[in-house]
Amino acid sequence: MSTDRVVLVTQANADSIFPRISQAVHAATFISLDLATSLPAPRPAASPYDTLRAYVDTIRTGAAVLDLALSAFQRRPPKRNTDPGPRYSVQTYRILLLPDTPTLALSPRHTLALALDLNRLFTDALPYTPPT
Repeated sequence: MSTDRVVLVTQANADSIFPRISQAVHAATFISLDLATSLPAPRPAASPYDTLRAYVDTIRTGAAVLDLALSAFQRRPPKRNTDPGPRYSVQTYRILLLPDTPTLALSPRHTLALALDLNRLFTDALPYTPPT
């Protein structure tokens, strides 16, 4: 895996980065996904233990996925026999996305709270067509 902590994936580098993402996922012991959407979740408070179902429900309310972080964890052998447990290396890919729709439901307060760079989002993000 790469030694970069977080690799930002945009239109400019997506073609060269996607093979690395595929390789990292195939070699991973496990992966994690984190999504940032254009609207806040339709519930009183977000939880650090959100389920995939909660994300899907949020997207169904008209929110768009703007930022997807994929982290691939690979188990590493212990350095010494006395190590207390397994060790992992991690490579994270942050993929900027922008839906290819005529209108986008966007909560400025929510996107600013997520610390999304809106200029970068609108100029560099990968376009996609959300499911209907």
